[in-house]
This record gives sequence, C-alpha cells and structure tokens, in this order.
Amino acid sequence: MKKTLILTASIQAILLAGVHALPITAGNIVVERIGDGTAALSSTSTKVAVLEFTTVGGPVQTLDITGALSTFSESGTATSAGYLNLSTDGSLVTLPGYNAVSGISGVVGGTSAREFASITIGGTISSQTLSPSTAYQVHVRV
Repeated sequence: MKKTLILTASIQAILLAGVHALPITAGNIVVERIGDGTAALSSTSTKVAVLEFTTVGGPVQTLDITGALSTFSESGTATSAGYLNLSTDGSLVTLPGYNAVSGISGVVGGTSAREFASITIGGTISSQTLSPSTAYQVHVRV
C-alpha cells in the first residue's frame, strides 16, 4: 500500500510539472503547424506542433505539442485555428485547441472540451482544459 501511494504521488508531480523542450530564443520566430506538414488536412482533430526559426529562416526546433500533451489537437480546416499569442511580457506563448486525440471527426462542432496550450520561454509545455458546455460547442475564439 505504501509503495502504491509513493508511486502515485510521483506520477502526479511529473504531470503537474509540465513537459520541457529547449528554451525558445528571444527574437526568434515561432509558427504553429497543424498536421504533419505533408498529409492533406480535414475537419478531423489533427496534431499540432510549434516550430522555432531564426530570423533568417533557419530551423531551430520543433515543439511537438500533441506529443507533449497527448490530447491537444486542432481542426485541420477551421479558419479559427492557428492563433499563437505572445504574453505582454514575452514570457509565454499560448495557442487554443481541443482536448481530443487526433482523428476525431468534426471536432469543431463536437463535444470535445476546449483546451489552451502554453509554452514558456524556458520551454515548459502545459495546458488548461475548459469544461465542456454548450458555450464551447463552436470554434475556439481568441
């Protein structure tokens, strides 16, 4: 019994800490990529990554948001998708999406909760899920 409690507490601590990537370099450019960059997009939930580039276009890193959060996704065809936001102090990048695994048909009008992913300048990836309700049964708006 004692070992089970310790293991459970350790797993919870890891989940609360967030997932770490490399720090984002100040002045670099970050863009959101919906999908894998090669396959055609559709209205199903699709994986998301944030790509960092130097100001001359050189690739720095790919932050796999769906891989880090497992259920974070976007619609591949919604015109309201793809809105990265930078906090006023420049320490946090946020992006809206859905709490749904990849491949869910019609994620925009479905019952998936809305979710906001965040990346600190230090590279910590985490998310906040909004409660599913009638108010959230439309596109994520920012």
